[in-house]
Amino acid sequence: TVLSGSTFDANDALISLPGKVNSGTEPTKCLVIDSTTPLVSYNVSGTVTSGTFSTGERVQQSTSGAAATLQNTASLGSFTDLQLGPMNGYPSQSNMYTWVGQTSGAVFTPTSTPAPYMACGGGGAGIGRNAKSGLLVSE
Repeated sequence: TVLSGSTFDANDALISLPGKVNSGTEPTKCLVIDSTTPLVSYNVSGTVTSGTFSTGERVQQSTSGAAATLQNTASLGSFTDLQLGPMNGYPSQSNMYTWVGQTSGAVFTPTSTPAPYMACGGGGAGIGRNAKSGLLVSE
């Protein structure tokens, strides 16, 4: 896999993970890193209470202003588990503020606060004080 890019900040990296081609297709890979930062993906339980979300749109939590990219790809008007990618800002961990689609205007009303999860695999034990986190890389 050849990757290219032109703009990166201190929080971004461009990598390529060579893999063994099996039956003509490249396998999905999981990058495991040592990190002291939170895991990069989140689940939020609740209900879509208004509208239909757009695939891959930006969603923002009311009041806190935390924002992330919607990872859900099916049932965009009725899912009960909001799946979020990397988070910008800090979502409330005590109040369950609604999440609003920035393109669609759809509203998700949570019954829980965002829970971090491993994007691929189960990870491994931490090394020293660092915990393992994963990032799914696929063609």
